[in-house]
Amino acid sequence: AAQKALESIQSELEKALAEQKVRLLQATAAQVAELRAQHQEEIAELIKEHDQALIANENCLQKEFENRLTNALREQAEANHTKIVEAQKEEKRSHLRELQKALAEQSNNLDQVH
Repeated sequence: AAQKALESIQSELEKALAEQKVRLLQATAAQVAELRAQHQEEIAELIKEHDQALIANENCLQKEFENRLTNALREQAEANHTKIVEAQKEEKRSHLRELQKALAEQSNNLDQVH
């Protein structure tokens, strides 16, 4: 009878141990699921922050490109203006030389007439 009682107790303990293992596995699975969910939220937040940083960097690069382009265009416009002004000055000088030459010829002609 004592043997049967021990076997019964051992069977109940094994059954309780199996149930405890099941509860422990369920609790562990629940914790793993919770950690995965937290991990996914953290990953999503990191991706969001990374995307925002990329957008900010892209905006900064765009602004820098626009500034450099504006400066280059301004410098080119100034250089073109300088060339135009110099060409106009040279044209005026050339015209003045022609006028001086014509005036000198007329002066010579007048001198020859007198």
